[in-house]
Amino acid sequence: MKMGARGPNPADVRATAERVPSPEAHADSIEAQTLEVIRELLAELGSHRTAQAVTLHSSFDRDLGLGSLERVELLVRCEARFNARLSDQIAQQAQTPAEWVRALRNGNQATCASTTRYRIRQPAREAPPAPESATTWVDVLRYHVEIEPHRVQIHLLEGESGQDITYTQLLEAASEVAAGLVACGLERNQTVAIMLPTCADFFYAFFGVMLAGGIAVPIYPPARPDKIEEYVRRQVAILRNAEVRFLIGFDEVKAIAKLVRLGIDSLVDMTTVDALRQAGRKTPGARAAAVEPSDAAFIQYTSGSTGDPRGVVLSQANVLANVRGIGWAVRFRPADVVVSWLPLYHDMGLIGSWLFSVY
Repeated sequence: MKMGARGPNPADVRATAERVPSPEAHADSIEAQTLEVIRELLAELGSHRTAQAVTLHSSFDRDLGLGSLERVELLVRCEARFNARLSDQIAQQAQTPAEWVRALRNGNQATCASTTRYRIRQPAREAPPAPESATTWVDVLRYHVEIEPHRVQIHLLEGESGQDITYTQLLEAASEVAAGLVACGLERNQTVAIMLPTCADFFYAFFGVMLAGGIAVPIYPPARPDKIEEYVRRQVAILRNAEVRFLIGFDEVKAIAKLVRLGIDSLVDMTTVDALRQAGRKTPGARAAAVEPSDAAFIQYTSGSTGDPRGVVLSQANVLANVRGIGWAVRFRPADVVVSWLPLYHDMGLIGSWLFSVY
């Protein structure tokens, strides 16, 4: 911009103002681009009418019909479009696109407090062969603990940080959970609901229920803690159908224990992994009978998007055969690594990703 003795040329000032977007224009751009990304995804999914009707206040699940996997894909696309990363809390708890837009507009994005990133350490030696003789998942876990106890089974990533969980740590924590459940009165073949997100506690709870001789019932956790009461009302059908004796969740669940018990006669207690591990340490000898191949490993429920959720009982032998079949089909080797972002209440996340890697 050229300036004369009397100041800037008014025409140049107007031209510059036109080139610099106002905050309002920036906000409008975020809103428009977010809607564009959503419409593109819905069109790819074949939901053309929904794509035309989408607004910033459309509910992800109720109005747009986006399940957990579709929401992950949508989140990845939005973050790529704006070259930003939303905080996990906002990404998971938002119910409408408007909440994502508000976070992007306000700069409410994930930040890394440390410049040191979590690094996955490569094993010092080749992985042992798969436990072909195992007949239960308890056999599988104990086999790996005996062969190579300090090998990392899970690299749990959270933003720029991470946590390593070895086979030994998994067995020890799960054994404490099992002892706690037995001490609390869990009997063989009784059901235990696991209402947890992807976290270390889920892994401990899942194998803990199995070691105690129980049957795990994974259910998806509430997206928003402030909506937990509404969420539980929707899950009562599953909990009642499975005749759940215990529900393992997080601390906020205890606040609505009375509400849940009113609809589920079979429910004995709502607890947490920490509480069970503490109880287990006090009664380390509490154990259930040995697990058999024909025993139910867990019950996988449908999402219920087209009707009442229906459960499928999967035995120890069922799941082992499934995992072995996957390994044969993809020619998986013990030294290979599985990377997954799928939720653990989803069969592909639980069986096709995690249990497959455990084996």
